[in-house]
Amino acid sequence: MGVGNGGINNFTMLIGIVLSPWQVPYCGNFTVFPGTHHKIFKAIQSMGHDNFVAGYRDPRPPMDVEPVQIIAQPGDVVFAHPLLPHRAGPNYSCNIRYACFFRIHRIDKAQTKRNFSDLFLEYEGIKALGNPMQ
Repeated sequence: MGVGNGGINNFTMLIGIVLSPWQVPYCGNFTVFPGTHHKIFKAIQSMGHDNFVAGYRDPRPPMDVEPVQIIAQPGDVVFAHPLLPHRAGPNYSCNIRYACFFRIHRIDKAQTKRNFSDLFLEYEGIKALGNPMQ
C-alpha cells in the first residue's frame, strides 16, 4: 500500500505481471500481508484519511500478520487491492527478479478517491457477491 503525496486510495487496482520465476520464497517474490486491507479500511474510517496517513508514515506500524510470498511463474498475473500492504520480498537467489506492475484507475476515480464508505466501492462484481468479512 503506497502512501504517496496524494494520500492513499490513489488507484483502483494494482496489477503485476510476473516475468521471472518465483518458484520458492526468497527470490524477490511479491509479498502481501493477507487481510490487512480490511484492518486498514476500518482504521481509515475511524481515524479519518488525513490522520491515518499522518500516522502511517515511517516508521510504519507493524502489520501483526505474517507476510506471504507469492509463488508464481512467468506470465502469471497478480491483482491486489490498493489498501493491501505489499512489498518485494528479499532475493537470496542468484537470479534477478523481474516483474511489471501497473496501477490502474477507473474512469470515475476522482469521484471516489477519498470515499471510504465501502472497501469494495469500485468493484461492482465483488460487491454483488456480498461481503465475505461480515
